[in-house]
Amino acid sequence: MRIFTFTLIFSLIVSTEVIAQSIDISLVSQLTIGGDNFDAATNILKLSDGGYLVGGISDSNISGEKTDSCRGDFDYWVIKLDAQFNEVWQRTFGGDSLDGLNSMLQTSDGNILVGGTSRSQTSGDKTAQSKGITDMWVIKIDANGNEIWQKTYGGDSHEKLRDIVELANGRLLFSGHSDSEISGDKTAQPKGSIDYWLVVTDSIGNVLFDKCYGGDDVDAINDASLLPNGNILLTGNTTSPLSGDKTEELYGYINIWLVCLDSTNWSVVWDKTIGGNTFDIKARTEVLDNRIYTAVISQSDSGGTKSENSRGDSDYWITCLDINGNVMWDKTIGGVAKEEGIAITKTSSGNLLIGGISRSNSSFEKEENSKGDYDLWPVCIDTNGNIKWQKTIGGSLSDGMQAVLEISPSNYILCGNSESTISGDKTDISRGWFDYWIVEVSSSVGISETGTLELTMFPNPAFEELRISIPASVDENYTLLLSDNNGKVIINQALRGGSNEINLGDLSQGVYTVSVLDEILNIASRKIVKLNR
Repeated sequence: MRIFTFTLIFSLIVSTEVIAQSIDISLVSQLTIGGDNFDAATNILKLSDGGYLVGGISDSNISGEKTDSCRGDFDYWVIKLDAQFNEVWQRTFGGDSLDGLNSMLQTSDGNILVGGTSRSQTSGDKTAQSKGITDMWVIKIDANGNEIWQKTYGGDSHEKLRDIVELANGRLLFSGHSDSEISGDKTAQPKGSIDYWLVVTDSIGNVLFDKCYGGDDVDAINDASLLPNGNILLTGNTTSPLSGDKTEELYGYINIWLVCLDSTNWSVVWDKTIGGNTFDIKARTEVLDNRIYTAVISQSDSGGTKSENSRGDSDYWITCLDINGNVMWDKTIGGVAKEEGIAITKTSSGNLLIGGISRSNSSFEKEENSKGDYDLWPVCIDTNGNIKWQKTIGGSLSDGMQAVLEISPSNYILCGNSESTISGDKTDISRGWFDYWIVEVSSSVGISETGTLELTMFPNPAFEELRISIPASVDENYTLLLSDNNGKVIINQALRGGSNEINLGDLSQGVYTVSVLDEILNIASRKIVKLNR
């Protein structure tokens, strides 16, 4: 009967009190890498050996951390780091003109693909003959950065590579856009002035087939994703009206166009145009629990599929769609000035982390003032679009973020570039105009106590076991109540003063409330995060 009384009292407490959750974000480490000119990281991979690969563009010669000379206007610059972010090796790949790295992928054989867009002729490291003005340029390297093969794909005009996906049986999908007529590797009939263009190859880069998708104007891919049902999702920008493969009209000047393809015959399963009344660009997509989430830079006010007005010059705009392309909700996040959300990743706690830049002071959804011109602004949201945490990180000048990566539960890498020297959050001098800037942050969850009972709970987040330490008192008993987000009590357990171990192994991943009551109903509560290994 006593346990029932505690349960009833606990239910009344959680139904009438708002428990104040707080999430603390701390900077764990940071790394500046650069030469004497312009270096900007665009991608980061966590490798199967526990290390990391950072890639981007560089026009620096030997200087700073750069150990090789520039080949042309810009080159691919790839750096291998170990698990402690110490440099293992670096490689420069380039020809006599402009070569820009846009995508990297570790393939199932343990090797690595680096790809982007090249304007170079055969020269320098570029041995593959160019096809047109700009081409897709892909290099496969081994775990030590040594080239295995390279390929150029293109027609007689402009092709740009945006993303790489490994398909079944080692086949490779290179996605981008094209304005070429039928020529070179381009056998697909163009639909408009610029189309989504896909090249599918075998595991060693030999072309199997290519495909075009588009309306009668400009359609340009930003990324490609594999859906849980095996289909392929293409996400990019569009200025095309209803025409060609595009089944919906524009809402503004530039909107986002999602195209779902059947991976067996490459036919269009569905397409969806999302956007507001003006400009929505540079969409990135993440898939989580059969939901599609797009992060977009938006200047639009309410209209079309956008339900909220702009906060400033541009904002983060997130849209959630179901697996069939139906819009479920959208969320605008920003401050009074300019925000650009250009990266999105899912986290092990079931949330979404959006990466980008901000120049707003505290206003609207932005909690902290600007540190410099542009700052890194990671924003973590739940799957309903509610902000879980955010952090403004920067020096006194311009700092940008191009990629985000979860490296362990509650620890994240923010990858981008920095113009700042030592100032604000930046602890190292600049090497040149811009440098690679890698920042590791950590989040921790807590909750304020209610009542006067003192106790500690750790670790948080927890996996199989939670330890609770209660002030020891002779012959005093305690009751632990663990409840889910709906207030349902999952664990009701007697405790003693001192150290107690609680088995969480049977719980699903998520956020829970743990409350401990003594015999005169003093209570202490905490939010804990339960993670699965």
